[in-house]
Amino acid sequence: MKPLSLILFLTAILVFAGCAEVKEPMAEDTGEATESSTGTASVSDSETHDTETHTNNDSATASSTSEETDSDSSSASQNPTDPPIPGNGGTITITAVTADALTLAWDKASDDHTPQSNLEYKVVSSLSSNLDTLEGAQAGTPIRDWSKNIDTVDVSRLQPACAYYFNILVRDSFGNETVYNMATETTRRALDDLVAFFPFSGNSSDGGPNSIPLSSSTASPTLDANRDGLPSSSYLFTAANQEYFYNEDNPSPLGLSHELTVSVWVKLTDPATDQKVIGRAFRSSFYSGWLLGVASGGLYPEIWDSSGTRFSFNTGIIQPGEWTHLAITWRTGGTFRGYVNGIMHTEIEASLDPIGTSLGSIFRIGNRPYSTPLFLVDGNIDDIRVYGWELNETEIMALKNLPAD
Repeated sequence: MKPLSLILFLTAILVFAGCAEVKEPMAEDTGEATESSTGTASVSDSETHDTETHTNNDSATASSTSEETDSDSSSASQNPTDPPIPGNGGTITITAVTADALTLAWDKASDDHTPQSNLEYKVVSSLSSNLDTLEGAQAGTPIRDWSKNIDTVDVSRLQPACAYYFNILVRDSFGNETVYNMATETTRRALDDLVAFFPFSGNSSDGGPNSIPLSSSTASPTLDANRDGLPSSSYLFTAANQEYFYNEDNPSPLGLSHELTVSVWVKLTDPATDQKVIGRAFRSSFYSGWLLGVASGGLYPEIWDSSGTRFSFNTGIIQPGEWTHLAITWRTGGTFRGYVNGIMHTEIEASLDPIGTSLGSIFRIGNRPYSTPLFLVDGNIDDIRVYGWELNETEIMALKNLPAD
């Protein structure tokens, strides 16, 4: 089984299994961990702080007995009930989100009785929006147990495209607890969650979930070595022979309207020539659809929205005879971006209207996706990936760094 096929198989298992709770140990930090405290929890209201609090008098008594000499002082002076105050109003920041990981950060809390360096934090998660109270957070799934003086946690082993909820509990040396403000984030989709994938490994079959069939022109492209030198693992297109692949049956999975990412490797004889690498489009009274092409030595994509308005740019540098990774992303109402070798070179506003998806659209590789053959590719094409969602810059670079299939 090829590596990608195995990945798709395993991903299918995860999808059918649904989103799973985060389980310990899932988080890493550089703070000092402490042993979990024990004791009976009770809830009380604080007059000086509007965050819900919890007082653990038994733990406070044990702590004051072990850390101080016996005293006849009142329990009020030995066992303060005010909880710590979360920093920055209890805000939790979520960054570095990928398909299986993210980072949580927060400002450290303060307390009138416990030095900030001795305050302890516990990180919890849930698949439901039920961590916004102290009791809810205490019942959450722990992903980082009580640890001193920390303000960031890296959470891993998450599942793609799942919504997770997080909160931070903080407690002082007397066992008084409170919570930050619950935060939520949906993980990114996996890079193998695609619409079509043409690895060109010995044939032109679609290795994606839709198995989109391709036909070849009368003069068919020929198998050639890929960028790693593996024979019969890319296709060489000869423009003079009008060689290209196509599907003229309006392949609906490629009729992407709101979000789109196209990724491809090319090695072109003359990138200065206008060449249409891959696209799905239709031309009648106006154009509709999308295509990724090259011209004037750079990336030259074109997208037409549902009203026929064209969006395009020419960007980056493609060297003749060198393998180059090209990618475009689109999000309706957002941005239209172009990447060369994993680096974003151009970003323009996308249309507020969706990409046109006219019936009768043609899908072609190595030729313009409409009308008679023209602007044909002269050179190699390999590892075409089409996604129905907008990949970010980190994910585009990850695609560029993938080994050749």
